[in-house]
Amino acid sequence: MTGHFSVSDVEQYRRGGGAPEELLALDDHLASCGACRVRLAEGERDGEALSSLRSGLQDLAAFDADHLSFEELSAYVDGSLDPVELEMAKSHLAVCRDCESEVRDLTVFSEAASPQSTKEYAPSVSTPERAAPRRNVLAFFWPRASNRTPVWAILATAAVIFAVIAGVWVVLKSKAERTTEVAQARIASPAPSAVVETRDPAATDGENIPQPDITPTPTPPTEAEAFVVLNDGAGRVTLDVAGKLSGVSTLSPAQEEAIKSALKTQKTVNSAALDGLGRAGVLLGGAASGESFNVRGPFGTVVESPRPMLRWDALTGATGYKVTVYDSNFNSVAASPLLTTTFWTVAQPLKRGAVYSWYVTAQKEGAEIKSPRPPAPEAKFKILDANRDAELRRLRLANPRSHLALGVLYAQAGLLEEAERELTALVRANPKSDLARRLLDNVRGTKNGKR
Repeated sequence: MTGHFSVSDVEQYRRGGGAPEELLALDDHLASCGACRVRLAEGERDGEALSSLRSGLQDLAAFDADHLSFEELSAYVDGSLDPVELEMAKSHLAVCRDCESEVRDLTVFSEAASPQSTKEYAPSVSTPERAAPRRNVLAFFWPRASNRTPVWAILATAAVIFAVIAGVWVVLKSKAERTTEVAQARIASPAPSAVVETRDPAATDGENIPQPDITPTPTPPTEAEAFVVLNDGAGRVTLDVAGKLSGVSTLSPAQEEAIKSALKTQKTVNSAALDGLGRAGVLLGGAASGESFNVRGPFGTVVESPRPMLRWDALTGATGYKVTVYDSNFNSVAASPLLTTTFWTVAQPLKRGAVYSWYVTAQKEGAEIKSPRPPAPEAKFKILDANRDAELRRLRLANPRSHLALGVLYAQAGLLEEAERELTALVRANPKSDLARRLLDNVRGTKNGKR
């Protein structure tokens, strides 16, 4: 060999396996190499230690198997062992601390579980027959395990189980009593006073016992009681036959009345908000002769932003566009640079509550073509006033997903494009509702000049 023993060489040499010439080579190397001799000796000691450990574990398992069984322990505590079994148990308890400890614990538990009265009312029976039922009770609360659970742990577990059962019973009883009270309250007619004097039929002292009057909890109207039921956002909006609106929160009296009116009349747009803005929805473009193009909006409507985006159609061959915005006195208040796009956002904020008109001029081959131009009406719009703007902001915060509330109140404010968007979503949530469709058609008809 030219090197030291490998692991396989050590194992082969220890068990004497392999060819004779291989064993001779290993033996020659071992005679001249002290390191390999030490390694082989350590391996033998390790094997001896492992064998000793296995033997000790087997002895321990055998010793544990010699413990007294639970039946033997309980019979010893009850005094039901015959003389031979009793002598064997005493001999084992004299040398086994574990079994002796369990006997002490079983004795304490047995004394605690014994009835306090010493008088017997049942026919007398032999000692083993009396002991058997008690051993069964002990076995129920004291299952013998390999790890020998202490008695205090068993008692604590039994106490916890009893407490849990008692708690569940109290909760179920309380719930049943509350359910009965609510059912009786809904059936009973409301009393005129807070306390009703009643006489207990079972009372013998003749005193009147005051009983509190329970007012029934109001419940949402059913579909049979509702005048209107619409899916709205994540919930439902209902208007009952008494005129109570449910499903929309934090409304001012005016806003609530506007929604109720829209549901009853199936109309959403407030014409007064659009006064002075001309005919909405007409395609505003050039005259019949010559080239022309149309403005797309806004016109004939109210806009929420003080910096609205103005849009128009493209004119074929145009090289650029310019936009001018005028106030009600026809003073220019905003003008765009030369644009190559077909939209422009007003650069500076316009005054809230004011009416404006605007024109776009296309440049083509050195000529200027204006839109709209007579006989088309002016393209007018109005900036939403500050008070209405604040109301709508609060509404969006309180009802961000109510398409009905937003659609109706947008329409009431003259915000036709925003109202059309919300009511379109309402129709999608209620595809079979004629009411939702009529509310949307009312907004679209106003945009098309059919107010």
